[in-house]
Amino acid sequence: MQSSATPVSAERAPLKELVRVALMEWKERRETR
Repeated sequence: MQSSATPVSAERAPLKELVRVALMEWKERRETR
């Protein structure tokens, strides 16, 4: 996680992480029907 590399990406880091986690969970839920 290189969020300290740039202040701009640091602010969008939490959003990207949230989306990533949401996608992972959605994929898992879809696979485990």
